[in-house]
Amino acid sequence: MSERNVETDLSLFVPPEHAQAILAQSADVTVLLSEVFRVERVFCAWDFDTPRIGQWTGELFSDCVAPDSQTKLQYLFWKNSATSDSEARWRHLNLCVDGKPDLPLLLKYFSLEDEHGVTRLLCARDLRPLLGIQKRFQREVDFLGNEKSKLEQKLRFLQ
Repeated sequence: MSERNVETDLSLFVPPEHAQAILAQSADVTVLLSEVFRVERVFCAWDFDTPRIGQWTGELFSDCVAPDSQTKLQYLFWKNSATSDSEARWRHLNLCVDGKPDLPLLLKYFSLEDEHGVTRLLCARDLRPLLGIQKRFQREVDFLGNEKSKLEQKLRFLQ
């Protein structure tokens, strides 16, 4: 069995001027953070349908996170996804829009250092479509469970 040759330095093959286009197409939301984790800018994919997240600008990122997800922040920022030896994982957090915790996102943290300083950013994927599928699946499971109970009752009656 042969080993696969896997590259780790994408910058050798992708010019820096294309990195923004790649990032814009691979994340639904990208959040640029200051050194104290204050939201400096929010970038959205063209088809992302929650334009009100721009209200996060100027806020501490932790203030944008729903109470039920606050404990996950330490795990999100614990590992830097930009390092090749990183064990950083995607983290599901619920974020607040208009004061309501109604935006589930899958996030990954990157801390990128160069001669100009450190750039901190979060790349996020919108989980709302997945949660919709999960809810439909759960309704079907519940329905089938009810149907099974009805059939078991009929079978007991016939015995």
